[in-house]
Amino acid sequence: MNFEEIKQKQLTWVSGYFCMFDYEISIDDEDIENNYPTIFHEFTHYLQTMCTISGLDDLDTYIRYFSRCFCKLGISQFDITPPVYDFLDRKMGNETFSNLVDRNSLGVTFKDEKYIFPDSSEDDYELTTETFCDSYSTKNLDILCIHIDGKKIPLNKLVIKENMAMMNTLIAKNKNDNISEDDIDEILAFEYKEYVAIFDFINHLFPGKNIIKLVYQICELSLNVTYSEKMIAQIIYYLNQNAEELNKKNEDEIIQSIKVKLDFNAKYVSELNSFNLKAVITFRTLETIIIRDKNEFLEILLNIYRYAFSYINNQSSIWTSLYSSTLNQTYVNRFVPEIGAPIIYYKNSKTTKTLSGAPNSFYDDLSYLHGALKLFVKAYFEQVRICPFFEGTICNNTKNENCQDNCFENYGKTGYENCLLANSLICTGLKSKNR
Repeated sequence: MNFEEIKQKQLTWVSGYFCMFDYEISIDDEDIENNYPTIFHEFTHYLQTMCTISGLDDLDTYIRYFSRCFCKLGISQFDITPPVYDFLDRKMGNETFSNLVDRNSLGVTFKDEKYIFPDSSEDDYELTTETFCDSYSTKNLDILCIHIDGKKIPLNKLVIKENMAMMNTLIAKNKNDNISEDDIDEILAFEYKEYVAIFDFINHLFPGKNIIKLVYQICELSLNVTYSEKMIAQIIYYLNQNAEELNKKNEDEIIQSIKVKLDFNAKYVSELNSFNLKAVITFRTLETIIIRDKNEFLEILLNIYRYAFSYINNQSSIWTSLYSSTLNQTYVNRFVPEIGAPIIYYKNSKTTKTLSGAPNSFYDDLSYLHGALKLFVKAYFEQVRICPFFEGTICNNTKNENCQDNCFENYGKTGYENCLLANSLICTGLKSKNR
């Protein structure tokens, strides 16, 4: 297979994405065979949010943002007409929604629905370190960069998460974690480097090894400390400096040597204890706000947080991997009873499905959360003339053309008391029951 054939072939599966802000997996269509790799890719992102220290820390930050944000909206003395970003950003300082989103992709710009990596004149597989500012926390972070194919790839959380999720895509696509040389060539030719940069580098160091397993667990180790960017840098430097000796070991021995060298088990316990203290403060703060303001949205967000908090605290203090060499419904069932699962939305048919096993109350909470946040994100960036719930059958109060133009004017009218838009406006603070 030559390079041009690889470029034309690319990786063929249905596109999709997981949104950690509303716990929805969005997929193009319901072709199960093509969706199989995509579903497991996006489900991996859900596991990263609910089952890792870094994911839970992001979730904690996300909850704190919305608790402050909705309080700011709720105490305003007037109804706020979208877009609301100017009003909110002036009151939130550096802790803006845009900065919250960007903190996972430091060193990379997003344009025309794709991530753009800086050009590089360094040799392939050269390693450099650069300092980037997390505008949300105003902290500077040293991030390791890998130079590949004329691009500089910062190993930020985006790259770590996507490389880990891509490994499950490959397992689901091939039905196991064995891949051929042609498969590797196909992956390395993939246009979007955020998905394959770590895979490329590890394959360069350890040709002939089970690269899928190595990359998955290296990324997973990195996501089980708060500052994943620092952990992945330490791992990559260690592997690069000791590649000759480590090539004599199998994959499990390589992972074990990483854990020993970096004293990972002790760090994991320390990180878990620190996070528990932080989470307890978040619980108490939100419980006070919920009782004071009767804020149903924050109550539901807190319930979902408790699922993740309970899961990770029920695990052994010795870290165990989520890795599996085969992926099927049994793998999903391993997690769903404890941490639930995201809602799957098929864009072409505009239908939603849920994964079996989670309590109905969990999906009720997710549906409520999804509705409120869909409205918030839309209202944050742009005017809202067409009701965001108009398409599909999600809202039973649809009034056809009245919901498609100047939908905000319907607020408070007879017959709209129970519509999703009205409820979402109230719970996000854009409207008040008393106004």
